[in-house]
Amino acid sequence: MRARSRSGESPVNGFGTSTSSPLTPPRVLPGPPPPRLLAATVTALSATALTTACADTPEPAQPRQPFALTPCADLPDLPDLPTAQCGSITVPLDRANPGGPGTSTLDFSGHLYAQGLAIGECGEQLGDRSPQHSTTTAAVADDIRAGPGIEKLDLFGDSYGTFLMATHAQRHPERTASAVLSGAYSVTGRTEGAMGAAALRRAITLVRERTRQCDGPTALADLFAPATALRAAPSTVDVELNGSARQVPLDGRQLAGAVGKAFSSAPDPEVQVGVATPAPAARSGDLTAIRALVTRYLTTEVETAAAGVRACTVAADWAVSCHDYPEPFAGDDNDNDREAAYERGLAALDDADFAPSSAEAWSTRGSYDSGACLKWPHAPSRGAPFQAGAPMSNAPVLVLSGDLDANTPVEAGRQAAAQFPDAEVVEIPDAGHTPSVSEGGMVRILEFYAAR
Repeated sequence: MRARSRSGESPVNGFGTSTSSPLTPPRVLPGPPPPRLLAATVTALSATALTTACADTPEPAQPRQPFALTPCADLPDLPDLPTAQCGSITVPLDRANPGGPGTSTLDFSGHLYAQGLAIGECGEQLGDRSPQHSTTTAAVADDIRAGPGIEKLDLFGDSYGTFLMATHAQRHPERTASAVLSGAYSVTGRTEGAMGAAALRRAITLVRERTRQCDGPTALADLFAPATALRAAPSTVDVELNGSARQVPLDGRQLAGAVGKAFSSAPDPEVQVGVATPAPAARSGDLTAIRALVTRYLTTEVETAAAGVRACTVAADWAVSCHDYPEPFAGDDNDNDREAAYERGLAALDDADFAPSSAEAWSTRGSYDSGACLKWPHAPSRGAPFQAGAPMSNAPVLVLSGDLDANTPVEAGRQAAAQFPDAEVVEIPDAGHTPSVSEGGMVRILEFYAAR
């Protein structure tokens, strides 16, 4: 998750689920922090429409809609938060034309977990709604701030939320009191390539060291052997879904997807230890352990995609990725130019940077396929919402990175912090993607707020 919202969170709010791992003891805050009254904390924005960046032209001023905040009620999907306040506000689909269309944003039929042509067709279906993409939610957040008359916001973002909150802080620096970015990356960087592969190797090594079963290089060698064999001679794996067995190709891409996913979302100690546990039999061609790993990965992926409202997440996820994130081709190229540029870039990659996988297998795995957006329609607002070196808010910023995260690794966190003049990067042991809900991450956030 490109480092997008790939642990299943909404692409609007960037939330995921993460738990602390028992591999090493978590830190414990010695005592409760001093009470601190937050005027408001925007942690999520609920929207049914996709949203887009409009960095090239300033957003026209819109009349502010005042609204009242009242205790939240009838929200069964949210935890019981006695201090939470809720309200509703109507925002324009098209800020340049507030009376513009207000119809449903997506036609989801036939596009769940589709790739290539289907993703491009999905983009074409957006039509005149395509200017409404993810980072315009920064403007929505400012509407929410202004509605009840709040002066400044303490921003909080997980995963894609770090992209969104950085955008808000850049566009509304005078309205930003602070920011916490968890599982962060910069708006101009990519993390799913060699950076993510290096983070995976490090994470496997850390798990092996902490469980004291064997060294990291041995575990990596045990993964390298079947990866090499499957590239030369792909096999198959039987996956049972809804009582029906399906035979699925087992190749380097499937293995890269399974191994990478184990360290790119919520930390699951059982899965992570399983990936990092030596499997010498694989060196001699016994793929039993590899098949079990890939079967679990594919089953989980399908169940996730079929989980009701998550269907919306998958489609919107691709729309966010294809519109917002930097791609290895120009957005205004024709299809042939895009594909040629993409193939040149893929051919220039060094397999050694992607071990134990190959450059092609790692770069085209599952929902991290770097060529998935080749057919996405051109949009003038496509690309990063601001450029590297753009003036940013002077507000204090805390960036959290999990040391077992191969999705938005600590190097990506450093790049995210470098966007701001006053930012601190903290690496949380045993945490994966979105370390804010690990015990160590929550403690560090409380310390950050208590010190202000």
